Amino acid sequence: MSGGSGGGSNNNKGIVAVVGVGPKLGRSIARKFAHE
Repeated sequence: MSGGSGGGSNNNKGIVAVVGVGPKLGRSIARKFAHE
C-alpha cells in the first residue's frame, strides 16, 4: 500500500506494530491488517 513495491515491507511494519502493542492486542491488529 505504501510505494507499491513494498509487500514484504508492509508485512514487516505489521509485525513491528504487533510487538510494540503486545501479542494479544497485536494479534487483533494483525487480523485487521490481513483483512484489509
